[in-house]
Amino acid sequence: MEENPKRNKRVTVIVSLAAGILLAAVLIVVVMAYRAKNAVPEGCFDYTVQKRQYYVEYSEQYDYLDVLTIEYPVLVEAEEAQGQLEHLQQINDAFYETAMDRVNYWHLQPDDEVKRAQEAYHMFTADVQCDVPYHSQYLVSVHFWETDSPIYPVWYIFKTQRGMTVDLLTGECYALADILRVDEDFIKLWIEKLNQRQGEEVIVPEDADIMLDWFHGSDEEIAEKYQFVPYFYLTEDGAFVIGISLDAKLKGISGYGVFDSTFYANMTAEDLAPYRTEALFWERYDKAQSAGEIRECEEKQQNIWLGEEGGATKYWEDR
Repeated sequence: MEENPKRNKRVTVIVSLAAGILLAAVLIVVVMAYRAKNAVPEGCFDYTVQKRQYYVEYSEQYDYLDVLTIEYPVLVEAEEAQGQLEHLQQINDAFYETAMDRVNYWHLQPDDEVKRAQEAYHMFTADVQCDVPYHSQYLVSVHFWETDSPIYPVWYIFKTQRGMTVDLLTGECYALADILRVDEDFIKLWIEKLNQRQGEEVIVPEDADIMLDWFHGSDEEIAEKYQFVPYFYLTEDGAFVIGISLDAKLKGISGYGVFDSTFYANMTAEDLAPYRTEALFWERYDKAQSAGEIRECEEKQQNIWLGEEGGATKYWEDR
């Protein structure tokens, strides 16, 4: 039987078209899958951060007096957005534990060494304030500042700061080392910015190696007396506050007075561009939009010892 060249040609064309359509379909599926995998999720726009306070005034539970006013944020989903924040409890637990860090160390969860020191306590008092300056559909950033006084309020008052930035979609708390390469060049820039903020040369460039050890927690001599706490938080306009606090351990208490061992600098995203890591944080940050609502603490109590008009503050002013 003689083959029909025209028929064979039509069949070849049809087969080629079918193969082309199939290939195009496969490519479309692959591209869509790639985009879905690499796309930044929409995020959560409808939520509230409600500030609350852990408040104790002379509980009579201990052999010494205790006065605690610890402010902390609580993330709350809007009713119509229920289920969007899968890591809600994880985030709220992290907020609370960060606010309570020093109180746990000195008062609520002491190790054996601090327990022995508690026997000499007359009072333990702590005051923590918080602010939530930055809140987007992906990231919420919190600034904590604290005044506490182990041993006795009018003899030793310690000031410290902390910062935390959480990913609403994953529940991750980003540490400074997660988002930035903290090396000698970075530390030199940080010192420059710190000195600009202070309006004077507080730390000389030659101290960069010391500060680098502090940020990496590798200064063994200082570590016997202080815990190194590098931190960052975001301001309302997306700038960065980057600091390090030296939180006193029991061995770090000596003499009397008001001590503030926190050093911080204001830096822009442009300043930090050369030091960025590959952290998901930066993808979130670059595409962030303002979201959420911040509500102030209801019936907030002033600390009678460490508040603005507290007994310890008045004592030091009158000296």
